[in-house]
Amino acid sequence: MQHAIERAITKVEGSTLNLNEFFLLHFLSLADHHRLMQNELEDKLHLSASAISRMIAKLEAKNCGVITKAASPTDKRAAYIQLTPYGESLLERICQEVEKALAKY
Repeated sequence: MQHAIERAITKVEGSTLNLNEFFLLHFLSLADHHRLMQNELEDKLHLSASAISRMIAKLEAKNCGVITKAASPTDKRAAYIQLTPYGESLLERICQEVEKALAKY
């Protein structure tokens, strides 16, 4: 099923996401105000802090506009990662393709 999801992600026009990046956007979409602290993403994705940092940096470097990063107003060492309106739209289109792909199973 993982391969089916990965293929579905690549079918969507404008998507350059991999599977973990898709899950990152998915968890952001479920969160209040579509944002989570970076350490909350570590827990949800079961990835290390450095892996999450690399993933966020990669998304920012792609300049695909799906997330924004902002310092926490209470803890300057922490950062909020927020899903952008474009990220919401892209995620919605990807989810439609993923649902079609998983319907076969």
